[in-house]
Amino acid sequence: MRFLICITLLTFLTFTSCKKLELDKISSSFWNPKLAAPLVYANFQVKDILVKADSSGVIQHNNGVLSVVYNTEFSSLNAASFVSLPDFNQSIDLIPASVVAIGSIPSPLNVIPQNVSYTSTDQQTIDFPTNNGAELNNVIFKGGALSVNLTTTLKHDIEATISLPDFNVNGTPLTKKLTLNYNGNIPNSTTISIPLNGAVADFTANNTGINKIRINTDSKITGTGLDVVGNENLSISVNLTGLKFKSITGYFGNLDVAGATDSVSLDLFKNVTKGVFGLTNPTVKFIVNNSFGFPAELTINDLHTKETGTGSINSMLPNPNKITLNYPTLAEKGQSKKTEIILNKTNTSNIDALVTSVPKYFYFGAGAKANPNGKTANLNFIEDTDSLKVKVEAELPMEGYAYGFELSDTIDANGSFKDIDNEINALLFRLEVTNGFPLDVTAQITFLDANHIPIKNNLGNLIKLLKSSDAVLSSGNLDNTGKVISPTVTTTNIQLTSTDIPYLKNAKYIVIAGNLETHNGKSKSSIRLYDDYAISFKLGMQIEGGVKIPSVN
Repeated sequence: MRFLICITLLTFLTFTSCKKLELDKISSSFWNPKLAAPLVYANFQVKDILVKADSSGVIQHNNGVLSVVYNTEFSSLNAASFVSLPDFNQSIDLIPASVVAIGSIPSPLNVIPQNVSYTSTDQQTIDFPTNNGAELNNVIFKGGALSVNLTTTLKHDIEATISLPDFNVNGTPLTKKLTLNYNGNIPNSTTISIPLNGAVADFTANNTGINKIRINTDSKITGTGLDVVGNENLSISVNLTGLKFKSITGYFGNLDVAGATDSVSLDLFKNVTKGVFGLTNPTVKFIVNNSFGFPAELTINDLHTKETGTGSINSMLPNPNKITLNYPTLAEKGQSKKTEIILNKTNTSNIDALVTSVPKYFYFGAGAKANPNGKTANLNFIEDTDSLKVKVEAELPMEGYAYGFELSDTIDANGSFKDIDNEINALLFRLEVTNGFPLDVTAQITFLDANHIPIKNNLGNLIKLLKSSDAVLSSGNLDNTGKVISPTVTTTNIQLTSTDIPYLKNAKYIVIAGNLETHNGKSKSSIRLYDDYAISFKLGMQIEGGVKIPSVN
């Protein structure tokens, strides 16, 4: 339907381009009233007019039938939308019972003699907290840090070794030693930080659970000869912060992820004042490319149009609105799987109202759900570069009907008539149209002065080139399927007499209005536009009366 309007507007623009009286193109110095000077010849095929009319759409061919297709990628969910790793902190008490016992001995015997050592070993398996019920099996980190803090109020020397046996850096378990020599200050502490970029972590505690971190510590307290009160502390704190993953395997929960809403402006008929049309087969396609390695479901949660003038909303209801998405298997890790959802008049109510003569916005939105049916037998996997991209493609096949359209436009005349001579008795424009489209158009052209006031002659009548009843275009000849099999040729004479001609000098603007109807449009007879359709225009001009024309060098 947009294409039909475009033909009309281009026809009008063709008229306008011919209005300038380019008398310098006539070879003789005097005009022969019996001859017509050719002014314009133009030939347009369907694809030419579509490209000129809409540079934002993509023209597609389907067995010769044309469509205008609009594409927009409106939502892209990244890996962090589904899985994130929280910060983690765990503190472990390292004071051995033997040291605590020394604190209960009366002074002056409650001392740890110099160079006497006490050792202790601690092994803990700690739950790592996750978001949204995610279960971690294995993680490869691309960022974050492990920091370890050793602190004590003992007046003795400390040596502690911490090991995370399931965190491997360069193929070896992560192990660090910390030392604290008593320096007279209490509390006494030290901290080390270890970057986790490239570290590989197993959160199964050697296949015994999920979301587990095993922490082993060995500590040695060496006496300085000072006392032990009994309430001292010796602890080691393990912190994981700023964690970023390169990949994760596990189960990421039954998680709803909010998507996004976007819109497309459908002001195809912004010059239309009234009329009826219908598209017989519009479609909206959701194209989803998913590289996440787990089941997911797309929910179309918003599909409506909103008129720009009145704000009136027309909701569209796809059935079903939940679509199971294809996803790669573990063997296909790194690949993307495509799912296409096509909405048309068979599964979506009111979709035939997607495009009407009223300018509007088309809104669409979708969200996603991970593991909609719960935990699966196969592990989920995700990489930091994975994404779920949703692209919307609105296809408007040039197939439908129209009637009662009234369009108008105002064109700057650019001084086309300022050189008209008063000795001209009449101007005759002859328009010949060879129409290979299934389209009937009637039109009228009037003139405005610099103040946008319609120009009238001395009798008070508006000066018009065409009357609304003048047939400018007659539809091509159709077969029983509605396809044009041969063009029609229409010749229209447009005459201005001496009563009107002098007033054209004041014409600054040209107002073009027209009425459009597809062949048998009122009967809702549907037509299609094929890529071999074409229309040509020939416009000539005659001047009646003797007028001196300047010679051209």
